[in-house]
Amino acid sequence: MANVKPLVISTTGNITEIGSADFLNAPVVGPVLTTALNDDVGALTKGDVVYRKGTNTVGKADSDAIATAWPIVGITYSATVAVGATGYFQMDGPMTAILSGATAGTLYFLSGTPAALTTTVPTAASSVVVQMGHAINATDFFISINQAPLIRT
Repeated sequence: MANVKPLVISTTGNITEIGSADFLNAPVVGPVLTTALNDDVGALTKGDVVYRKGTNTVGKADSDAIATAWPIVGITYSATVAVGATGYFQMDGPMTAILSGATAGTLYFLSGTPAALTTTVPTAASSVVVQMGHAINATDFFISINQAPLIRT
């Protein structure tokens, strides 16, 4: 078997061989984002949980009923999204600075409070249990939305 040497395209557009002392400085892949229009009655802020209200529109999600709990789009990534404006929403992976005083590993669920996360599993009749992810540390969150919500009866 022949030796295989990695090749890269230099900043000048030339194909060059990577030397043994060289390293790759590549951009890190960012979060999985989608865009949608805020069709809620108020502005959305970073960390707000949103559900799909209609074609390419979102609103503040809550666990009180399936109509406002599913399908979950993700968590608001933009600092602020005004009513009628388009914003970015993160669907998966790590998100920084949306928790306060959390304990690493703690699971979070969709709350009965619109747009909020909670560590308490909803138990009220007709509530929808959606596991949203877990705390990475005191402030950071890992989004991992359970795609099979439980509807309480």
